Amino acid sequence: MIKSRKKYTKIDPEIEIKKKWMRKDFKLNWKLNEYHLFFGTNAIYVESVKTKGLDERIGGRDGFFGQGIYQAEKSSFADSFTEPDSRNECFIFLNRVLLGETVIVDQSSRGLGSPPINPYSETGDHYDSVIGHVNRVINRTTLRPREFIVYNRNQVYPEFLITYNRLPQESQ
Repeated sequence: MIKSRKKYTKIDPEIEIKKKWMRKDFKLNWKLNEYHLFFGTNAIYVESVKTKGLDERIGGRDGFFGQGIYQAEKSSFADSFTEPDSRNECFIFLNRVLLGETVIVDQSSRGLGSPPINPYSETGDHYDSVIGHVNRVINRTTLRPREFIVYNRNQVYPEFLITYNRLPQESQ
């Protein structure tokens, strides 16, 4: 059950600049490959994310695709990175993300600190983001959803905070 969806207003000026830059009448900009993606976190980090945004230097240190900001297209996958607080509440941010030019990486690349170099770029530019898709297939089922990783905090604006309680698991 979703208890609240809050669009918060008390924001650091740097985040406000991002907000204006990334927003125009709440429309996504397909030319910039802009998406809404989920980011699950724990209660102790919520205020920091709300006021300062996400920081690629902190998140994802041990991630499959290096040190970056990891996001999911499925809220259930983002939920797997949350821990309920003392009131049994969990927290997921719905972020506005500029993916730009992406590359799909299908093997763990833990050493990445930025997206790989685009081999088609005449100037040696890097891709803007990574779509991590490490397939672990068992009985014809892919067990790991895609992850979207950006390596620059200016590509992400945490737009909504979703606060919810998990339903108890039924015994089978």
